Amino acid sequence: MASSYTLGERFERFVKEQAQKSRYSNASEGSGIASSPSQAIDSAESRRVIHVVDHTGERHTIEALEGWRVMEIIRDWKLPMEGICGGACECATCHVFVGEAWLARLPPASEEEEGQLDMAPLTQRNSRLACQILWTPELDGLEVTLAPVRG
Repeated sequence: MASSYTLGERFERFVKEQAQKSRYSNASEGSGIASSPSQAIDSAESRRVIHVVDHTGERHTIEALEGWRVMEIIRDWKLPMEGICGGACECATCHVFVGEAWLARLPPASEEEEGQLDMAPLTQRNSRLACQILWTPELDGLEVTLAPVRG
């Protein structure tokens, strides 16, 4: 049965479970216990993030999970990204500007993605569709800016 939780909710459940497990192992070792799930996240080596600048210029740091499309991660953290086609590369409503330092780390855009970007308003050299970027640990700290919805 498929989960109806968003990525953010699933991540929070995971963190709580990990914090609970660490309480048991830490208690037996006599070391400190995380006082909150967010403290456990902050101290965990496995914390992976994407930095997203929204349409108002506000910067958000959101946790990411390997194998998820960047579009899904951004949308599940309730940032304003439509992603109407659900990741099928058919609408360009997940258009982002990728930070210049990250462009070389991404695989090149496919012809299909380039075709969709040709129809998007206000494209730049660093324009990509977030649905076509699968998040991996090598992309930890990825910087993207949500592109304007209208030209």
